[in-house]
Amino acid sequence: MMEKMRDKGFDLWKIFVVCVLLPISLPSLAFALVPDGYEEDNSRWQARFIDAEAIEIQQHNFHDQGERDYVLDVEDWVVFEGVSGNIYNIKVTDAGNNCNAVIELYNSDDTTRIGYTDDEFEGDDESYSWTCIGNGYYYVKITNYDSISGEGTEYKLSVSPSSAPEFSIRKFSGIVSDADFGVRIEGAAIQIVCPIDDWNGTSFGGDSVPVFFHGRYITLDIKAGHTYAFTVTADGYDEYSASFDLNKTTRKVEPVDIKMDISASGGGGSASPSFNYYYWDGDEDDWGSPWHSRIRRSSRPAGYSENKDDCDDTDPNVHGETWYKDEDDDGYSDGTKRCGHSEGYKRESDLIAISGDCDDSDNAVHPAVSEICNEKDDNCNGQIDEDCSALAYYPDADGDGYGDKNAAPSETCSSENCATNKTDCNDSDATIHPGAVEVCNNSDDDCDGDTDEGLPQQTYCKDVDGDGHGALNNTTSDCGPDDGYVENCDDCNDGDENIWLTYYKDADDDRYSDGTKSCTPPPVGYKLESDLSATSGDCNDADSSIHPKATEICGDNIDQDCQGGDLSCDD
Repeated sequence: MMEKMRDKGFDLWKIFVVCVLLPISLPSLAFALVPDGYEEDNSRWQARFIDAEAIEIQQHNFHDQGERDYVLDVEDWVVFEGVSGNIYNIKVTDAGNNCNAVIELYNSDDTTRIGYTDDEFEGDDESYSWTCIGNGYYYVKITNYDSISGEGTEYKLSVSPSSAPEFSIRKFSGIVSDADFGVRIEGAAIQIVCPIDDWNGTSFGGDSVPVFFHGRYITLDIKAGHTYAFTVTADGYDEYSASFDLNKTTRKVEPVDIKMDISASGGGGSASPSFNYYYWDGDEDDWGSPWHSRIRRSSRPAGYSENKDDCDDTDPNVHGETWYKDEDDDGYSDGTKRCGHSEGYKRESDLIAISGDCDDSDNAVHPAVSEICNEKDDNCNGQIDEDCSALAYYPDADGDGYGDKNAAPSETCSSENCATNKTDCNDSDATIHPGAVEVCNNSDDDCDGDTDEGLPQQTYCKDVDGDGHGALNNTTSDCGPDDGYVENCDDCNDGDENIWLTYYKDADDDRYSDGTKSCTPPPVGYKLESDLSATSGDCNDADSSIHPKATEICGDNIDQDCQGGDLSCDD
């Protein structure tokens, strides 16, 4: 009778497993098979478990987590349990035409590379076969090389043995991760309650087995044909409880994906270490980025920071400070801000207000000043000359009728010369003011912000040796010569103050040179350009009767006028 009741209870339990437990487990299974734009598997410590004995086919997605600007060299990691002597085939399929997948295999220490394969072609499937050298976990890294157009590329990955061994003992393999962020939870403890009676839910006996995950995968020998209950605890997370049954499984390893929710009270069941969030530090300046990935760990990992205040995570010289523009140095910013120091910008601690200045080019305009009658919104309240009854006066030291542009306004005229405007850019020179005539003097005479504008330009040459003559290989154009420049650009040797004139050879003294010149004190047979009719063109500088202006004599076989030949007497 008892056996029949147990059999009936067992049938009811099978219905419960199929109708209740299996649907509950399907979402986690779907998560493993459906590609996501963002996967937490881009490093060794984020490796996803893949069941080799079950010949599991996982779907992955090459996707950058935000640390890089493109997906070239983006990695995906998986881990599987290997049995010594087995031959395992690692395959990447359906990668498409936008990536060149490379397979690398690492030892259980996850740093020693055992081997790799790369056919160096985009779009082809990739495979790697390997004989397991010892029982344990092995890591596989899949990298997208050579193509920056593969973002979002989906592919299938499988790890399968050539022949599956016989087995009678099942193993439990688990992953404990944060339900919100998908990161592994270090220090999570799991308690497996030894086989539960399928009829009344009580244990058949035996001790519960506590095992600490420490962010990795663990296995635990369990007996087939029974239902097991397990409880997972981690500091700062709600307790997680579930059960599973091995009656229907044909797998050697029973995978369970455990996702824990953060506890509202921050409490937890185990004496695990406390956890904190850490932020990606791309420029390694100990300031984390608020825009990139964060992880939750019991201690700070390499490449991460405890803060997320870096406003430029590409420059180690720029940290978490925001600077505000205050070009007129009145202590009020117009709200313009930037990451890092620049001229005209200040820290918030050096300002009265980080916004509100409606004219950051005028230090007499900001929210704290009194409004005066000057056709301006002095106090930045959006109104002009409200409730004002007095004019604003500005000192006019040079008496040209224009007030000092840098002076503060006054309701009274306290000096001998005052003006009701502040437009003079040089209040010490009466020839400089708005409307003045611009002259060539390297000054802004008309106070329009430009210097010597609209004036005729001339070429001047640098006079290096100071002899009053410059060379044409160093020139500038301006309305007048700058220091060190001269109008004369005829110096043939600007490294010797005693040499500047060019002499032309006229050996036959006919005032025509053959073009030969010299930059030395006058040698015999040479003349200055001013003493010649032409500085070139004499085709025979040894005969004074031959030059470009000579009369050609026909039939004498002599080119007297240097036109290229004798004149025919028939012409």
